[in-house]
Amino acid sequence: MPLFAVCAVAAPELLGKLKECAVALAEAKATDDVDECLPLKLLADVREVWPGRAIHVLTATLLDLLNNIPDSPWRDYGLNPRKLAQVLRPFGVEPRQVRLLSSTGKGYTRADVDQALSRYLPSPSVQSETSETSRANTGADAYAGAETGS
Repeated sequence: MPLFAVCAVAAPELLGKLKECAVALAEAKATDDVDECLPLKLLADVREVWPGRAIHVLTATLLDLLNNIPDSPWRDYGLNPRKLAQVLRPFGVEPRQVRLLSSTGKGYTRADVDQALSRYLPSPSVQSETSETSRANTGADAYAGAETGS
């Protein structure tokens, strides 16, 4: 806004051009934000669908689990083994040969995923503590205590 104010005084004939530039920059930034969010969303979704305490998961199983999340972008994204590896690689999570009970194949290890989660995403308990703290800071708990006469 300050730039528009200066332009209105100094060069009012350029206001239209400035508006075009501002819109183009805002659209480019919005696209970049979406592209930057997808890898973190994928990492969070991997945490959500990881099968219990399993120390390994096959790539095919992980893809099925991710594609079956309701309202997930992964089916439309065309997530396949190669794309999954490309998106997870910058987090230090790479496919490797894993052994399950009766088979082996390409997959991911819990240790790699956990390390990436601890680096790049807050733990679920931290998120819930934050929301509890926020609720306490709004005075909602104090109001409830006032009703009971505490």
